[in-house]
Amino acid sequence: MKVKKDTVLTALLAVLVLVSAVQAVQLMSLSTALANGGVAPKAVSKPVTSASGGSSQGSIPQSLQDLPDMVGGC
Repeated sequence: MKVKKDTVLTALLAVLVLVSAVQAVQLMSLSTALANGGVAPKAVSKPVTSASGGSSQGSIPQSLQDLPDMVGGC
């Protein structure tokens, strides 16, 4: 059984259009929920930096504290 190339491309295009339509509906329902106050966006806090411009290493895990400051580059 040989499937024609046009049939495969048409099926693939139909799947892509269907996925796009589902995502559009999800996005509309999310934006409606945000507008109505049903879902609150997560608050983001700004990182605390020291006066010298560097970041404090108090909350960085030990495995990340020993990494070099610059990798590659000039």
